[in-house]
Amino acid sequence: MSEVFLYEIKELKKASTFIYGAGLMLKTGNILKGMDCVEEEEYLVLIEKYFKKLNEESTSFVSKELENLTALKFKCLGEFKFIEERKKVLVYVQINEEAIALWEQYVAIYSDPSKKIYEKRMAFAKIKAAFYNYVINVSEKNAKKVFQDKEPVLHFYLLSNKKLMPYYQYQKEDYRFNLGFTSS
Repeated sequence: MSEVFLYEIKELKKASTFIYGAGLMLKTGNILKGMDCVEEEEYLVLIEKYFKKLNEESTSFVSKELENLTALKFKCLGEFKFIEERKKVLVYVQINEEAIALWEQYVAIYSDPSKKIYEKRMAFAKIKAAFYNYVINVSEKNAKKVFQDKEPVLHFYLLSNKKLMPYYQYQKEDYRFNLGFTSS
């Protein structure tokens, strides 16, 4: 049997609240409060308790969007979105030798003036899957903090090993320390 650890990561609290809503995060925290250890046989009871609490509190909540949706008044929904979209930028993270080599191939492909665009796309298709293992989406706001006035290189902001540690935390040997991208 494996252990499962739950962490409240302060840096992600704002993003989690944005995605799940402050209410769900608070209810989850209240249900788990005071629990140091939960045995596997207690999972079902915990899950039932969670959804019972959600159901009790959600019966009094009715939104205008939900009313319009249940009445099939789609035109009244307007530009309703479950999660507001934020502008993202692509960041290529040169975290190891493979990432560096793939980046160099990418630059060589798209900088070659002798190749037509379809030839460049065909060449890139051969490395595309591996290449995108090193691409992350970052909010434009956070990217501006890190890259300041630098421009993207061939459509990607480049996070190289020299600048890596303050913004992208990764340890190959221990995944518990892999925090990903942070702009602070």
